Amino acid sequence: DGAEIDVGADMAGLAIDVICRSMFSHDLGERARIVWDSFSVYQDVLGRFGAADLLDLRRHLPNLPNRSVTRATAALDSVLNDVIARRIAEHTPRNDLLSMLLAARDAEPGKHLTDRQIRDEVAVIILAGHETTANALTWSWFLLSEFPDKLAALHEELKRVLGDRPPDFGDLGALNYTRAVFLEAMRLYPPIHTFS
Repeated sequence: DGAEIDVGADMAGLAIDVICRSMFSHDLGERARIVWDSFSVYQDVLGRFGAADLLDLRRHLPNLPNRSVTRATAALDSVLNDVIARRIAEHTPRNDLLSMLLAARDAEPGKHLTDRQIRDEVAVIILAGHETTANALTWSWFLLSEFPDKLAALHEELKRVLGDRPPDFGDLGALNYTRAVFLEAMRLYPPIHTFS
């Protein structure tokens, strides 16, 4: 309808929602915002590189960015530790990534991952998965907005394969054009173009 939207923010929210559903079998509701805000602080502060990093001083210097990361870490830990503790208390495995982590065994016979290791794995999957996915989706939508004929072809494939229903895992093999659009967007605009 002509309204302007922040596609990057919308795709980041969508990516976090999908990752949380895959990780926990449900979304985090209002707590998803805490997770998103925490990761935004990490990316903003830790994404900068300066002399303090070269000398490995950043974690030892009491400055405002370090305090904001400490607060963000505490907020993130609060959400993730609560979700993990509730799942452990349930004693009911689900078909999701958290259940797989809880059931994982170390190379040492019978040794489980610690609560901290599980929390760290969950955090890494969410952090690495949401930003890269959101970037790839955002560039895909940008490119499709520049090429209306390609957008029409995408809509045609989705209508033909899915009709009016949402996709499921079994549909992936039939969505060849959709896959090509996404892969071309990632070729032109890689979600991670550099890594310091």
